[in-house]
Amino acid sequence: MSGDARARHLRRSATDAERHFWGWVRGRRFMGLKFRRQEPVDRYIADFICPELNLIVEIDGSQHGPTIDATRTSVLERAGFTVIRFDNHYILTNREGVLRELARRIGRYAEYMRGVEGVVPAAPVAIARLGRARVGK
Repeated sequence: MSGDARARHLRRSATDAERHFWGWVRGRRFMGLKFRRQEPVDRYIADFICPELNLIVEIDGSQHGPTIDATRTSVLERAGFTVIRFDNHYILTNREGVLRELARRIGRYAEYMRGVEGVVPAAPVAIARLGRARVGK
């Protein structure tokens, strides 16, 4: 499977944590920054990328480990990106903490805390779950 085909597949099969994060940053909802999801970078596919900041946000689930993450981060950093990692559980349970940490890491914490219009959606984004319709008796 090519990198682009794999990226399309990953966009369609996003984890709950990835769907939540995407809802917070898509459409320039976070600090007016443009994010893309599941972008090929070198031999990896980055979960989220902000090209204007050369920033990659990785959402780490159970398949990740220190050795794999360190190798992946090293390759992405050599490609010119800053890599920020968040754990799935942290994404799912601490929206404000994630967004504050992201703002802090990109050097825009004060702006974020002032509540600049358009920084984040006014309310948490509802994430629709895809599933099969139940057929009644």
